[in-house]
Amino acid sequence: MGCFCLKKVRNKSGYKDPTILASETPFTVNEVKALYDLFKRVSSSIIDDGLIHKVEFQHAVFRNSSKQNLFADRVFDLFDVKHNGVIEFGEFVRSLSVFHPNAPIADKIAFLFRLYDLRQTGYIEGEEAKEKNHQLIYIYIYIIYLLFGCLSVFPLFFFFNDQTGS
Repeated sequence: MGCFCLKKVRNKSGYKDPTILASETPFTVNEVKALYDLFKRVSSSIIDDGLIHKVEFQHAVFRNSSKQNLFADRVFDLFDVKHNGVIEFGEFVRSLSVFHPNAPIADKIAFLFRLYDLRQTGYIEGEEAKEKNHQLIYIYIYIIYLLFGCLSVFPLFFFFNDQTGS
């Protein structure tokens, strides 16, 4: 008599069913599948293990993996929800969902707050609020543009360019 073995196929690290991820995010199933194709390309660009490492993330965002970049580091840290040094597919999709046009405004604001909270204290502290690093200014303006699709950040320009030294 023959033996029938039913073995559950496990996909690469962190892969989730597109239907499940679509139900948890504003993305459609087809968009999740397209994101998986992108994820596979990024996660195999340097280390082919089905995970996005910081060096791969920096290379994908800036085409340069050797130069440290505050923006890439901050966004990578926010995408790495498990704080294990890599981004799994589920983390990737859920993190990118904040940029979807149908994502709730509250999620977009929370993302911006976490991005600005450099020390991850749950507060935006004085040093963070008065950060004079020009790279950060452009990062925040760019993220606001990506999240909200507009550049209604004119007042922020004056906040960051405060010449009074206070």
